[in-house]
Amino acid sequence: MTRRYQIAIALVIVLAFAAASALAADVILNGKKITGMSNVDFGKVHVRLDAAGNVRIDAPEFKVQEVAPPGTKSSPPPKAAEPTPPPNPAGLQKQYFVVTEGSQPGGTGYDVKLMINNKYIKTLPDTIPQHVVELNEFLKKGANSISFLAKREGRSAKSADATFDLMIGIGDASGGQLSIEQVLHEFKLTAADPPEKAKTFSIVAK
Repeated sequence: MTRRYQIAIALVIVLAFAAASALAADVILNGKKITGMSNVDFGKVHVRLDAAGNVRIDAPEFKVQEVAPPGTKSSPPPKAAEPTPPPNPAGLQKQYFVVTEGSQPGGTGYDVKLMINNKYIKTLPDTIPQHVVELNEFLKKGANSISFLAKREGRSAKSADATFDLMIGIGDASGGQLSIEQVLHEFKLTAADPPEKAKTFSIVAK
């Protein structure tokens, strides 16, 4: 690049800044507003005026970083969202769960409907070795009924030794790991049981 060409570029930039000041327009470098900046020497740049009269400078060798004015406190990084506790409309102090355990996936052929206070909650098939259902959102403080309705619907037992156990218990799920502290009731199913089997249990939720 010749000296004459360098001087021409510098003159264009100076004129561009002057035009921006006269027209109350902004000076924008690489997409960042730098109006009012001084004592900066640009090398290879491309200067243009946009439709609003703003001076736009494209300088690949420069990076513009926004810095908070002196005395201004920067915003702290956002805190990580805390895990949302499970619904507990009755305000129960203890956590109640139904936990299942199967010896063989699909071994007994049962699908078990979980009912709480005569309301259907969900179906627990024995094809999944373990289900964990948090019950607090479905319970009321005081007496509650929990029913299991087991039925072989289009499936049959695969093994005479297969079992599928369902347990109602009080536990603690804090820390992402469930620990059952007290077993309240158990409902046991085997491959030798009849095609339909049901049981209702009563608990007092506190």
